[in-house]
Amino acid sequence: MNRFATMLLIAAVLIPASAACQVCVNQLAVPKYAPLAWAAHLTGSVDLTVTVGAQGQVISVEGRGSSPILVQHSKDNVKAWVFCEPKNGGAANVQLRYDYRL
Repeated sequence: MNRFATMLLIAAVLIPASAACQVCVNQLAVPKYAPLAWAAHLTGSVDLTVTVGAQGQVISVEGRGSSPILVQHSKDNVKAWVFCEPKNGGAANVQLRYDYRL
């Protein structure tokens, strides 16, 4: 099964909750379709709110979306990301969207 040829997964542009707390990504884990979601032909969007700590680490992730499997898989993926230090010197919230399409 060639996952890259038949699915599209997009992590949306980082949208800081506040313009004063701009955050960038230093390293990201390439998202892949969750095997169970792939087998069940689950599609849809997942919106995440990621709290990034002062050193760029993921502190917490909240998510909502079309499927609990997709939400959990998206949360697990973003926890492996490394962000740059927030410009405000403290924690920052970032909004992300994953779109799962077959």
